[in-house]
Amino acid sequence: MLIYILTNAGIPSAISKIISEFVAVENYRSAKKTFKISRFLLFILGIVMAFTMFCISAPLTIHMNYGEAKYSVIALCPAILFTSVSSAYRGYFQGIRNMKPTAISQVLEQILNTVFTLLFAAIFIKYGVEVGCVGATMGTTIGSLASALYLIVIYKKNKESKVVNLDNDKNNVKHTNKQIVRKILKYSIPITLSVAILSAGTLIDSYNITSRLIAGG
Repeated sequence: MLIYILTNAGIPSAISKIISEFVAVENYRSAKKTFKISRFLLFILGIVMAFTMFCISAPLTIHMNYGEAKYSVIALCPAILFTSVSSAYRGYFQGIRNMKPTAISQVLEQILNTVFTLLFAAIFIKYGVEVGCVGATMGTTIGSLASALYLIVIYKKNKESKVVNLDNDKNNVKHTNKQIVRKILKYSIPITLSVAILSAGTLIDSYNITSRLIAGG
C-alpha cells in the first residue's frame, strides 16, 4: 500500500488539475502535452517501483516477521505498474470532466479482483496456505490489468473524450515540457507526501503489533 501510494497518489491528481486548467482557457495543446508527459512519467515510475518492490520483497517480509509472504508480495509487483497506467488515464478523464470511464474501470477491476481472488485461492490452497495466498493475490493483479486495458481502449476509441481538436485552440500560450513537469511536481509532491505519511504510520503499527504478538507467544 505504501509503494502504491508513492506511485499513484500525487501525479493523477496533478494531471486532472492541470488539464482542467488548460481546457478551461481552451489551451488544448498544453492539455494534450500534459497528459502525454504524465502518462510517460507514471509508466516509468510504475516500472521503477514495481522492480523496487520485487527486490525488497524478501528482506521486507522477513523484517516484518512474515517471511512466508514473500511470494504474495512478488505477485503484487505487476499491479503497481498496471495501476500507474490506469491512474494516468483516470486523471486525464477527470480533467476533461468525464468520470464514466473511471467509474466503469473501477467496477470492472473490483469484479475481476473478487472473482479471480476466490478462484485462484480455491485452486492453489490445496498446495498449502502460502501458495493459496499467492493465488488470491493474483486476483488483484488481473483486476488492475483489466482496468488499465479498458481505459486505454476507451481513450483510443472514444474521440469525444480526447482533446484532439487543436484547430479550436484559442490560447496561443505554449508550455515547454520543462514547465509542465514543474507544474506536475508542484502539485503531486505535497499530495504524495501527506498521504504517504499516513500509510507509513500504518506500516509501522503493523510491524509493532506483529512483533509484540510474537514476543507474547
